[in-house]
Amino acid sequence: MSKNYKFIINPSPPDPERIKKHQDFDALLGQYEGAKKQTGRLRVLYVSSAVAASLLLLVSLFWLNKSGVTVPYEQAAEAHFASQAFVNPPLENINVPATRTSLVAERGDTLIFQTGSQIIIPAQAFVDQNGAAVNGPVDIQFREMHDFVDFFLSGIPMHYDSNGTRYQLESAGMIEILGFQDGQRLNLAPDKQIEVELVSRVRMPRINSQAPKYNIYQLNVAERQWEYEGVDRIQIITEENPPDQTFFDQLKANFQAVINQIEQNTEQTIRELEASYPLPEKPIEPIEQRRDQPTFSLDFYDGIEEVEFFEGSGEKLAKIQNTFNGAIFQLAPNSPAADLSEINAVVWQSARINALNDQEFEITLMHGERSLSLRVIPVVGSSAYQAALTEYQQKMDAFKQAVLDRDVILQDRVDRLRRDKEALISKERLQFETTVQEMVDEGRINPDQIGVFKIVNRFSVDHFGIWNCDRPIAPGENVVPIQLIDEEGKKIKGKTTFIASKKHNTVYQYLATNKTPIPFLDDSEYLIWVVSEDNQLSLLKTVGPSSAGKKEELRLEVASRPIKSEAELREVLYF
Repeated sequence: MSKNYKFIINPSPPDPERIKKHQDFDALLGQYEGAKKQTGRLRVLYVSSAVAASLLLLVSLFWLNKSGVTVPYEQAAEAHFASQAFVNPPLENINVPATRTSLVAERGDTLIFQTGSQIIIPAQAFVDQNGAAVNGPVDIQFREMHDFVDFFLSGIPMHYDSNGTRYQLESAGMIEILGFQDGQRLNLAPDKQIEVELVSRVRMPRINSQAPKYNIYQLNVAERQWEYEGVDRIQIITEENPPDQTFFDQLKANFQAVINQIEQNTEQTIRELEASYPLPEKPIEPIEQRRDQPTFSLDFYDGIEEVEFFEGSGEKLAKIQNTFNGAIFQLAPNSPAADLSEINAVVWQSARINALNDQEFEITLMHGERSLSLRVIPVVGSSAYQAALTEYQQKMDAFKQAVLDRDVILQDRVDRLRRDKEALISKERLQFETTVQEMVDEGRINPDQIGVFKIVNRFSVDHFGIWNCDRPIAPGENVVPIQLIDEEGKKIKGKTTFIASKKHNTVYQYLATNKTPIPFLDDSEYLIWVVSEDNQLSLLKTVGPSSAGKKEELRLEVASRPIKSEAELREVLYF
């Protein structure tokens, strides 16, 4: 039974302040946790739709504890989830795996993963827990979560509270990104951001003429809540497994080609406009010589028979020589160790010089089969450094003012070009959508046909942690109170109940009581399951609310063995 899915979520517990406003539920939690492990067939009893509708008029659903005391469902669920970790993986020793890779903090890097996703990390992006800048090798841990199995395994909650309303987050992809050095957690520097391009998939009507709208949220574990961070910049790449080419597909392809051409023409015009107002040259910041690092002359290569400069490297070196009188090379902290006396003892036949950036060079010396690579930085002696720094600061002030003047001149023209572009796109989109509507009216297009589209979510992160591309789903009105029952007819209570729908990429999380408020949002297929203490799943598969009001018992399927891997879990959680 191989099964793949893309929906998920695990609700998060309320904060302690809210719980203190209510009575003590320790005894109630004891009853929950004392429930015996449940296996076997599960039956779901639906109350009538009329009763379900009337229950929605109440402030909350109620259930009876063993003492016969009526307890509001919301209070019982709040206490249950507040007693657990906010991020709470439900299966022992199974979680969404992470990719771990390394980079050098001073240089930054672009990390590309097997999924096609990538993250762009700038140079000098990390600080330690005390706020000090971090240099040297840094480990990056990166996880991607795309479907309800991933969300379930991670234990990451997926509800979002806004203005007193509890929403469910439907995801277009989630990541966790962390940084470490020598096993210690790092933070991002306050002025640095990591650019993320997360490749994922979304389901949407095939007739859509533009990408769906999602937001970016960051998980604040300390406050036990998701926080809105901005808009997800989604780009549709392609439709996966599209049907045979139709007139509509060709119409849509032509429309997209026109839009792409408008975008390209506008960006080309902007580039030409910016080129007509070139940026002033940015001054080079001086670096003071360190007494504990070896140094040698900038023109050390005089006398070497063959010297090769990589593209632009000779010009950068000449600029430094002209800017800082008496500048010398100093061995960089991240350079391989070198004995200068040994270097000087060799008659090197050739050298290669490569400017890694504005202030760091890589020098490779060669003699026959022997080669030696060094990383060096041009520095200024202490006696001349202060004067060089003062001159640099004056030049930077002039540079910033020149950039500002240029931006003022360009901004109005660039804004006008982009407004014209949006007007052209709106005109083309209106024409396309009018044609599509005519085809729908003629019965030539099914407006409800859904496709799966490969997308790229683009956003920036300013600190490490969990980030989610989501859109909130409003609470549904078709809430059906149900009772989960095992094969012996015993009621299942006190356990976390997970619910996934084929229509929405999310997982709901509820507390099993005698009236668990299951939100049947549509006629899609549903999957409902609970987890036993030994990683065994009890679950049922059914189709939407079509059985509501019939008081029908639905068969529970039990995994044949405890779940020991993600692959086994995906076989079980498939529908």
